[in-house]
Amino acid sequence: MLLAPSIATVILGLIAAVAYGASDFGGGLLARRTAVLGVVLISQTCSVVVAVALTVIAGEGVPAQADLAWSVLAGIFGATAITALYRGLAVGRMGLVAPVSAIVAATIPVVGGVILQGTPPVVVSIGIAVALVAVVLV
Repeated sequence: MLLAPSIATVILGLIAAVAYGASDFGGGLLARRTAVLGVVLISQTCSVVVAVALTVIAGEGVPAQADLAWSVLAGIFGATAITALYRGLAVGRMGLVAPVSAIVAATIPVVGGVILQGTPPVVVSIGIAVALVAVVLV
C-alpha cells in the first residue's frame, strides 16, 4: 500500500532533515580534526556518486544544456556554502554557527519565493515563522 502524497512528503522531508543534520554535524566534527577542503572533497564526491547511481537506476536521460549549466552553478554555490559551514563549525562554536547557517539557508528560498511567487498563504507564513523560531531555539 502506498502512502498518501502528503504523508510521503512529510516522511521524506523528515528523513532529509535527519540526513542533512547528521551529515552537517559529522562533517563539522571531522573538519575540526582534519583539513576542511578534504572533508568537502570526500563528501561532495560521495554525493555525486549517489546522485549518478540514482539517476541511472531511475532511468533518467541526459539533462538539457541549460539544466546542466544551472546544475553546475548550483554545485559551485553548494560546495562553497558547505566549505564555509564546515570551516565555521571547525573554528567556531557549533551552537552558534549551526543556527546562523540554518537561518540563512532558510531565508534565501523564502525571500526568493516571495519575490517570484508573492506572499505565501497565512498558514505557510505561520509555518515559516515557527520553523525560524525553532531553529533559533535549537
